[in-house]
Amino acid sequence: MKRFAALSPYTGWLVALIFALLAAWFALGGPVDMDTIPADFSTASTRAPTFTGGEQRQINIYLPGDDGAALIARPANVTADAPVADQAREALAALAALDAQGPGLFPDGLTIHELFVYDDVAVINLKEGFQRSGMGAWTELLAVMSLVNTLALGFDEIEKAQILIDGKPAQTFAGHVWIERPLSPDTSLITAGGAAP
Repeated sequence: MKRFAALSPYTGWLVALIFALLAAWFALGGPVDMDTIPADFSTASTRAPTFTGGEQRQINIYLPGDDGAALIARPANVTADAPVADQAREALAALAALDAQGPGLFPDGLTIHELFVYDDVAVINLKEGFQRSGMGAWTELLAVMSLVNTLALGFDEIEKAQILIDGKPAQTFAGHVWIERPLSPDTSLITAGGAAP
């Protein structure tokens, strides 16, 4: 009985601290509303970006040229005043839409469950099934680096990208390229020709 009595003053302070932290958490926005995060960026999607009507800024997205030898920078617009994670989603949506018309790195579409930025790392949670069967090592490298370069070179807040498959780390993207850790951009895979028209 004396043991519990000795804890009573601390219990009151602990409860007060918990309520203060919860009040601050809800004042800052509370939990993330998953309904506001677009989950499907398949190439067939015509869904509008999360933020519309704001001022646009141009970035580069990276996809292979016709010969598949290297990545080419292609212009795309994102909403300048949107949070960086939303801009990154817009960039990957543009990449998926352009990929559907061109080289076809993701022939079954690119579905993003979630994308967020933690410190300087963009975490991309992809839906399994996007990998092309029989994808060679070079094509797989270009697919990975198209995502990484688009985000890490397009946004000052992002230095690396971590790719998850269905919410879990995977050893490889599609059998060849290791993606267990966050990846830095690789400008050596980009042709010197600049942005494509």
